[in-house]
Amino acid sequence: MRRALHIVSGDLWGGAEAQAGLILSGLTGYSWQGAVLLFNDGVVADRYRKAEIECGVLKEKGGTLSLIRQALTTARTINPDIIVTHGYKEAFIGACLSFFLRRPLVTQHHGATELNRGFSACRMYCYQKLHRFISRFIASRVVTISHALSRQLDYDDVSGLCVIHNAASVPPVELATRDSQAGISLYIIGRLVPVKNVALAIDIIRSLTRNDVILNVVGDGPLENQLKDYAGEVRDSGKIAFRGYSSDIAGALSRADFLLITSISEGIPTVMLEALLLGVPVVSVELPGVKEIAEMLPAESIVFMRRDPVAAAEDLENYIAILPRLIEAAKLNREFSRRYFSSQRLAQEHCDLYDKVTGCR
Repeated sequence: MRRALHIVSGDLWGGAEAQAGLILSGLTGYSWQGAVLLFNDGVVADRYRKAEIECGVLKEKGGTLSLIRQALTTARTINPDIIVTHGYKEAFIGACLSFFLRRPLVTQHHGATELNRGFSACRMYCYQKLHRFISRFIASRVVTISHALSRQLDYDDVSGLCVIHNAASVPPVELATRDSQAGISLYIIGRLVPVKNVALAIDIIRSLTRNDVILNVVGDGPLENQLKDYAGEVRDSGKIAFRGYSSDIAGALSRADFLLITSISEGIPTVMLEALLLGVPVVSVELPGVKEIAEMLPAESIVFMRRDPVAAAEDLENYIAILPRLIEAAKLNREFSRRYFSSQRLAQEHCDLYDKVTGCR
């Protein structure tokens, strides 16, 4: 059986880690076996081990040369047929392994670089340039998770470009029975970091003319206390509830009337795909990757709002007025979503790619 070695940072559980986990879990059904190199031993490593994915954990404290030596030692034990990376740091280590082990490299891009300021922005700019250099001139293939991201990263002219849309997996749950007297439940789910722009969601709640809308914020992160302070009086009045981190995303979504997305930048949010699988309508600001998925669906259950808080509040109230219609559209989209956004389709497309790159097909 051939082996694919994926390299993932693994400091926090996010979209890249979730997608890598789905790929690795699904490979064995297609004559491939997956293993992963992580830069951190924590929640990501625990989740992968629970899914019976072979993990090697590197220690970053010794510096770059130590990291390369550790990666080489572990990779020689795994003896991969292909190396797949999920990030800029991972791409550098992957390029080194590709050179020393003479194995093909695939770089996967999950989104644009997150927001940074000052020196961090300059450093990230250099990392981004290195990532793109490796993708263009060293990697055998470049994978992006949407055509929109390919254009954003200026990869349209790369001969080895391959677009593989994200997937999601949710346990079977029943959506909560809607009580028209209980008000409207909005859910925003994810890390509380600048790129998620949760402050916009708070401003939208402030701007609503309706008093029966509750925003549930599920997640934690460095901005949690700042956002709680910013929510102030609307939080005190019960219109915003900070629910903290939850591993039961399907359970949270089952209680939602809408999933709300206010991010400044996104690839294809995994939580949006989970909402589609469960039949929950999505209200999002205009994001190219989200729009790409919306245009694929048989019915309109992903709708868009403007980025100005007052205008977005008006858009949201218009969507609340047609909520029954959006729920029906979301139900129609469930069957398509369960086929197309399945982990089986994701694993199949990756295995087909790995076969082509390694010359097995």
